[in-house]
Amino acid sequence: MHHRYEVRSPVDGFVGRVAGVTFTGGAAECSDPASLAYFRRKGYGVRRIEPAPVAAAPPPRPYDTKRAWVDYAASQGFDRDDAELMTKARLVEVLSASR
Repeated sequence: MHHRYEVRSPVDGFVGRVAGVTFTGGAAECSDPASLAYFRRKGYGVRRIEPAPVAAAPPPRPYDTKRAWVDYAASQGFDRDDAELMTKARLVEVLSASR
């Protein structure tokens, strides 16, 4: 997986293409290693864009549907097919114990 980078042009407000990357308002996003090397050599500002943290999904309530529990199990890394085969009571038990 390639990381995304914000690239800042040395020319404020620049609009156009450089090294195959489109700039708007002096900024662009890029993940191509060759383009990033070019930008660094030429004095462009380059900084890695950190992915936004993903908020953990709250667990369903015990009275929610089995579908909600299966979806939650899948979001927690459980195999969806395995979760489908479990009863709702077992899903509640297993997922409540893993918190």
